[in-house]
Amino acid sequence: MAYILLNKPKKKISIPKIEAGRIYNSPIYKGLRLRKLAENPLCERCEAKDITRAAIETHHRIPFMLGTSHNARLKLAFDFYNLESLCIECHHLEHFNN
Repeated sequence: MAYILLNKPKKKISIPKIEAGRIYNSPIYKGLRLRKLAENPLCERCEAKDITRAAIETHHRIPFMLGTSHNARLKLAFDFYNLESLCIECHHLEHFNN
């Protein structure tokens, strides 16, 4: 017997996730990310260990969501020198093994 759930509760998305999503999807961040990868095409952490591996992701050294105001978060998010070029493995280690 099939039935349809009416008034299904919507999944709430937190304000920080919405703000982070807007930053990551902004043309400014996308351009900054491409510039960083163009200037640093190798994984910076692998290079420090004399390993050559292509970087395909960028990582904020200081997470921009630690900013105490919207403007402080934008400043951290769009700071070229707060980004590092990483390979998938190093980026995964940073987020899931700490």
